[in-house]
Amino acid sequence: MPSYSPRMSNAAKKAFSETAILTEIRKGKTAGLTAPKIRALTRVAEKTLRAHLADLRAREAIHIGSWRLFAHQMLPAYVAGPGKDAELEDYIDTLGGDAENDMQDEVSQRHQQWAKSWKPNRPVEASWIR
Repeated sequence: MPSYSPRMSNAAKKAFSETAILTEIRKGKTAGLTAPKIRALTRVAEKTLRAHLADLRAREAIHIGSWRLFAHQMLPAYVAGPGKDAELEDYIDTLGGDAENDMQDEVSQRHQQWAKSWKPNRPVEASWIR
């Protein structure tokens, strides 16, 4: 993305950034792009990008086409044009089941591995906690 001139007005900078963001989203076609991907392509600051995405959604220039799993969280993938936003509930199944139960199972397995190799430093009779 070419950088804008420091002499540009704030309104011109905003229009320039929005155009760059919208162009990248259009290149993504129906697959859509997540905010981290848009940020990497356009080099727009995160807070600025979120403001632009909210504004573009309010004007119905973009909508949420799908949800993607990214770093243990679901992120919206933005698609150009007006449309109905994809519901997060439809994509929750991609998380692979109940996350809380998975975490409890993992903790239990780690505890069992630790308990196998654990040896007390002193005799149990010498401990004051019983």
